[in-house]
Order: sequence, then structure tokens, then C-alpha cells
Amino acid sequence: MSTSTILKQEVVLPKISYEDLRRFSRDRNEPGWLLDVRSKALEAATRLEVETSPLFQKYSDLSGVDFKEYEYLAQRCHQSSEDGGQFGSPQVFVYPGFTVVQPTEELRKNDVVIDTLHSALESRPELVEQVFKSKAVDYRYDKFAALNTALFENAVILYIPKGVVIGEPIRIVKLTHEPERPIMMQLMIHLEEGSSVTVIEEGYSTMERAQKPLVCEVTDVYASAGSHLAYSSFAGYSDKALLFSNRRAIIGRDAQVRWTFAYMGGEFTRGRGESVFSAPGGSADDIEVLFGDSDQRFDMASDLRFNSTNSTGAVYVRAALKDRARSLNRGLVNIAEDAKRSSAYMSIHSMLFSKNAMADAIPALEIYNNDVKATHSAAVEQIDEERLFYLLSRGLSEESAKRIMVLAFFEKALERIPSRNLRVKVRELVLRKWGGAEEAWSGDEDLFEWALRFGRVEKSTEDMFSGHYKYRKTVEGS
Repeated sequence: MSTSTILKQEVVLPKISYEDLRRFSRDRNEPGWLLDVRSKALEAATRLEVETSPLFQKYSDLSGVDFKEYEYLAQRCHQSSEDGGQFGSPQVFVYPGFTVVQPTEELRKNDVVIDTLHSALESRPELVEQVFKSKAVDYRYDKFAALNTALFENAVILYIPKGVVIGEPIRIVKLTHEPERPIMMQLMIHLEEGSSVTVIEEGYSTMERAQKPLVCEVTDVYASAGSHLAYSSFAGYSDKALLFSNRRAIIGRDAQVRWTFAYMGGEFTRGRGESVFSAPGGSADDIEVLFGDSDQRFDMASDLRFNSTNSTGAVYVRAALKDRARSLNRGLVNIAEDAKRSSAYMSIHSMLFSKNAMADAIPALEIYNNDVKATHSAAVEQIDEERLFYLLSRGLSEESAKRIMVLAFFEKALERIPSRNLRVKVRELVLRKWGGAEEAWSGDEDLFEWALRFGRVEKSTEDMFSGHYKYRKTVEGS
């Protein structure tokens, strides 16, 4: 479903030569195979189109994006003494060109590897090569994944050994505090058979002035048989930030991957995600919420690719837009000929809170065998006047009623974030973007957290985002 047509825009990449790559790689003591990967990725970034699919080229809008404004492959920046305290004690701090890793005692005791790529190259070179060469994101098919692979300065490896279950979430905090220095980040998560971990990734800007920081990131997940990953990501960057994100998971036999994303900050956000079922019995759900105001733009794609049997996947997207914000949310369900008895569902719903906001919701199916269950739904709608009237009849002001409605619109996704503090933080940012957080709650406690604690919010996925008549038959509640 579409409400807008956007003209294609070109993007000019920074002038980086092979000699620049060689010098940077030599200074970081990188092996020859890694320099080879960087050089091939740089060639691909130069050659590839911004949008490789002819169907969506007309929607590409990169106006205001200038990669030449930033410094790449530079010396490491320095941590600001004012940056760390307000974010608690995450296991990983990421600054432009500089990463601090602080593993907990639980991680050390279970022989979990959480380290920067360059540190791990010195201590575990064989493991690094194994993980890097089994990366899920293929830079040959996306311009910005290729640019990241060529120029990345931050890289973290998270390796969970066989049978290890990590109870406490692993937090990764990214801070853009130098406007001329981008965060070029790679996160590689490798779960061995029967392992389990929860990862919470948070992005913030700590600059005082309204600069335009750049974050370009790649997240790779390899989930071996019977493993489980819960991954939550919160993008709370400044209003002028540019975010380019590529993520992909390869899901093994009976493995589970649960993605949850909240996109709130930034002038322009481009996200590409894919869950690939490579063996029988895998499952994945991808839950994304975004709230745009002012002139924010979102260009998002989330795909499910079934290459084996008896797998289950679902994508749920909720976008709320006000002022002049725009979003393109699309997704593809691809079920191969041999992927029998697979189940897939894709739901993309957008709500417009002003007449100048625009949204496109474009789900698609590619099905190559008949022994499957697959369906999709899409909607672009305005605020429900009957629900608004009901809240007004209960004594709420119009603004308070609309704030409650936008929170409720997001809540079925937010309740799945494993961290209470992060759930509350996302709700507070939604309210600040709406304008009037101080009037949101009648008491000291977040009312949605109260509902979760006392079981008033149903956690089944059966009624996650829509009343689609096929949904109950397609994806089992989790």
C-alpha cells in the first residue's frame, strides 16, 4: 500500500584508494586475507547502485546525505570523560574508531569470547577467520554493506560456546560524540549448538550542537542448531543523524532468533534485514517500530528467506508518522521449492498523525511450493476517530488521548524488549517526540510496565498487530 512516490537520488562516496586501505590495515596489523576483503568490498561499493532492485529504485531518497563530509580510516578518537557514566555499565562501549570491551565475570567463567576484532586477531586468529568468513551479510549485494566492510574501524566478535546459556543481557552502547568521525561498526554474533544469549544494542548522540553524525553498521548472526538469540536495538540518535544498517541471520536446525528494533532518532535511516532459514525447524520473528516527526525519513526492508523445511518466520512493522515525516517499509517472504511445511507472516502497518506525513507499506510473497502457509497484510491509516472519541469521553484531553494511542500502537512490540529500562526509555522518547512527556503518567510508575507486571498485557503473538483471518493459522504464539 502506497501513499507517495519518491524520486531516486544518487550518492557520492568518499575518495578512498587501495593505498589508504593498505596503510590502515598495516597500522592495525591485519592479516592479508582481511585486506583482500576490504579492497574487494571497496570495489563493490563503487560499482553497486543505491537500490539494486528495479522495483524500488524510484523510492530511493538520499537527499541531504553526503559521505564526503566525514573522516575515514583515521587515528583512533579518544573517549570523552563525560560520556560513560549516564549509560551505566555496558559490556561494550563503541565510539568512532574506538571500542571498549568490559566482559563480566559470567562471560569469563563460561569462556564466552567478547572482544574487538583486532584484539581477537592477536589472541584467537583462527576463530576470527572462521567467524569472519562465515559472515551472513554479503557485501556484494548492498552498496552500504560494501562501504562498511571496506572502511569499518569498529568491530566486535561475540562467540558463545556450545551449550552455554548467558542469563544477563549483553549491552552494547554506541556514542556519536565527534561529528566529523563516523561510527563504521561490525558486530559478529556466533552461537554454537544449544547456546543462548540476549543482546541489547543502544545508539545515542552526545554532541551539544545540531551536527550530522553518521553511523554505518553491519550485524551478522550465525545461529547453530538449537541455539537462541534475543536481539534488541534502540536507535536514539540526534535529530540530524544518518543511520545505515545491514543485518542478516543464518538460522540452523531448531534455532531461534528474535529481533526487536526501535527507530526513533535521526534525520535519515536506511535499514536492510534478512532472516535465512538454512536447516529444518528454525524460527524467527522480526519486530520493528519507528516514530518519525519533523522531516525524518525511513527506508526499511525486512525479508524472510526459507531454504529448508518446517521453519516459522514473522515480520511485524509499526510506523507512526507526524509532521512531514516519510517512511518506506517493505519486506519479502521467499519460500524455496524444497522448503516444505514452512509458515510465514508479514505485517506492515503505518499510522499518519498529520496530513503532510507519508508512508509506503509494501509486503511481497515469492512462493515456489504449495505445501506452505504464508500470508501478509499492509495498511496505511489515519488515527481511529472512534477510539479517540472513546478516550475523550473518559475525560482525557485530545493531546493526551493521542499520546496514549501512539503508545498503545507500539506496545505489542515494546513489551518484547527484555530490558525494562530500555522499554521505559523508548516510551519516554516517544512522548518527548510527541511533545508533552510530563503529562503522560498520572503516577510515578510507567502504566504499561504496571500492566506487564500484573499480566494485563497479553504476550501472545496471535493478536500482535492485526486481525488478519489467516494469522492464527500461520504463526503460533510465542
